[in-house]
Amino acid sequence: MHSKVRNLIAAAAVLGCMGMPAMAQERVSVASGPLGGTWLPLGTALAKIISQDLANVEANAEVTEGSVQNIRLINSHNVDFGLLAPNVLYDGYNGTGRFQGEKYENLRAVFAAMPAAMHIFARKDSGIEKLSDIKGKRITFGPHGAGGTVMAIKLLEVAGLSDAPSSIDHMADTEQFSALGDGKVDAVFVSAGMFASYFQEYTTTHAGEYRLISVDAPIIAKMNEDAPFFAAVKMPKGTYAGQDTDAVSFGSRTIIVAHKDVPENIVYDFVKSVFTEKNLAFLSATHASYKAIGAESGLDSIATPLHPGARKYWSEKKNPRVSDIPQ
Repeated sequence: MHSKVRNLIAAAAVLGCMGMPAMAQERVSVASGPLGGTWLPLGTALAKIISQDLANVEANAEVTEGSVQNIRLINSHNVDFGLLAPNVLYDGYNGTGRFQGEKYENLRAVFAAMPAAMHIFARKDSGIEKLSDIKGKRITFGPHGAGGTVMAIKLLEVAGLSDAPSSIDHMADTEQFSALGDGKVDAVFVSAGMFASYFQEYTTTHAGEYRLISVDAPIIAKMNEDAPFFAAVKMPKGTYAGQDTDAVSFGSRTIIVAHKDVPENIVYDFVKSVFTEKNLAFLSATHASYKAIGAESGLDSIATPLHPGARKYWSEKKNPRVSDIPQ
């Protein structure tokens, strides 16, 4: 045995006998999203980056229902990090919108990840060709409390169509597409990253049987009156199997958020590690939609305070948006 290694082992044994404590392992958790979407794989990938790259920190991803459950888990510090839709983060932090009268002030933004787009799939035999055609139709949103559900509710409010459908059911995203394929509903409203697995599965199986419904620019503009989270998202013909016309919807970037008491060094090391060439390549290989994650868009859609560790990183990178984001 090499003498240096032998001496180190001997020293470790002596320290053990003296009762010297080993380096403590910090454990953190990431509130992600439901099965089948793009949030759970992202949360899992981020937890892997933390565990591999941050010394003495071990992370795990948790399956959740989405933004509204995540915001409560983060604010109560039942988890350390989580994924949120920017409108949910903004309303929750400020006590506005659906969070009127309740503020989640322990939330601190870390970075913006990939964009999620509202997808409105309608059966061709439903007669729905534009958003206003949902009058008298059976539609579905995601689970109560999911960020996409909050977004869909606001969309119908802004468009003056809240009472237009004959029924609005709430289902898991995968169940929505089963119901659409079986003809039990006429249209589904799902917000997720491009090429989510259930988008791919439904469009491949039902190619030619559906339409992607567009959202008009004036409606997107009205949705941005409170805070500018949303941008038009183009889905050219052929984006999905059997998509025979161009569509334009809207979307925003998923925001990675930390509890304010997560140590500054952990958040700084985390965000610094994510935006290395190695880990951006890892994320791109994990899911096609993660190719849109990059430092140039790392502060997009954020309108609430940054975590000090994140502010330090983005200030070092001289991101021009740092000065626009509240302290």
